[in-house]
Amino acid sequence: MDATLDVIRLIHYAACMAAFGASLFRLIAGEARSEAALLRIVVAASVVAGLSAGLWLIVEAGSMAGGWSYCLNRGILMTVLVETVFGEVWRWRLVLAVALVMASLWGGWWLTTLLAAVFLASLADEGHSAWIGGRAGALHLGNQAVHLLAAGAWFGGLIPLRLRLGDRASSDAEVRRAVGHFSRMGYCAVSFVLVTGVINTAILAQDGNLLSTAPWSIALAGKLILVATMLSLAVVNRFAVSRDWRPDSLYRRIGIEIAVGILILAAASVLGTLPPPQA
Repeated sequence: MDATLDVIRLIHYAACMAAFGASLFRLIAGEARSEAALLRIVVAASVVAGLSAGLWLIVEAGSMAGGWSYCLNRGILMTVLVETVFGEVWRWRLVLAVALVMASLWGGWWLTTLLAAVFLASLADEGHSAWIGGRAGALHLGNQAVHLLAAGAWFGGLIPLRLRLGDRASSDAEVRRAVGHFSRMGYCAVSFVLVTGVINTAILAQDGNLLSTAPWSIALAGKLILVATMLSLAVVNRFAVSRDWRPDSLYRRIGIEIAVGILILAAASVLGTLPPPQA
């Protein structure tokens, strides 16, 4: 069941970030021309995020109870929802999931972006904060929320940006403007991702022996390598835009960057289920 939970976590994280990143991109870039396409992305991502949240609850309940046969047991599900920390978080997240889907359909961009941000940030409370506890846990909770929002703005924003680059109906000036808006936002997002990532690692490894937690250390190392790769791609894209404007080439490179981002989310999904050195 652990592998299934990791896949569900990956899908859920990606959907939450896509919903937040695409809606934020609409507000920052003012992309009214591609609004219909952006709306389809946000609605689809919101629906997938909501469905995967429910599926996560079902499989998590079965995992806690000890097997697949317990996943749809009503008593087990109610026990998990009412009597566990995970359930306390998920009661609110399921409500937020419904609100996000409704907002994406009828609520407008500001409300959708706000709900998507809250929904994504609420994932901070399901991971290592529960392992640590105390002041360090509270610090990690707030820091992780910022980390998730920054990552969502960066990774989630790449999807509508690539969509814009592939829009043959857009003028060169319009595409350049969209890239410029994303670049300025991206600088800020990447900075927050790096700073909060360092803080998270410092909190989790504090007074801990990394060598005694080999799986956690290996997953962390893999994630850091992938993050470095994605940063390198972002730097290459930035210099390519300033020196030699080729939308088709940038379109392909951003596709690679998105693929690496998905691998980072996969590593993060595994990392979040492993006990850190302090646990």
